[in-house]
Amino acid sequence: MLKQVAFVLLLAAAASAAKFEKCHMAPAPEKVDLSNQECVYTVGDTASVNVTFKARQASKSLTATLMGTVNAFSDAKACSSLKQGSCPLVADKEYLYEYPVAITEKLVGALDLVFSLHNELDQMVTCYRITCEVKAKK
Repeated sequence: MLKQVAFVLLLAAAASAAKFEKCHMAPAPEKVDLSNQECVYTVGDTASVNVTFKARQASKSLTATLMGTVNAFSDAKACSSLKQGSCPLVADKEYLYEYPVAITEKLVGALDLVFSLHNELDQMVTCYRITCEVKAKK
């Protein structure tokens, strides 16, 4: 019985976070949660993305970018989107950044995306790569 409960908890934990790849030479986030964990959306949807990361050093400010086939998202005042913690960042503290992405016609197809947060010195605070699919509205 205990093994079954542990297995169910393990499955729940695995299902709660999206699969992503670490960027080359940049700290990976602790966890990435998407409103659709398979990262498959339809035009008209809004993708809700939560990125949990640990600051490796103190930072005064944050800029977020989401790059791919199209420059889908940029937020020069990313500190205002922190749902856990606030700026200035403190080294070794965990933060939660949340951002919505409106799914539009120009995003239809397979998208290889790179999300990153940079500090005021343009150093990467965290970065990840993910492949998503956007389907046309029926």
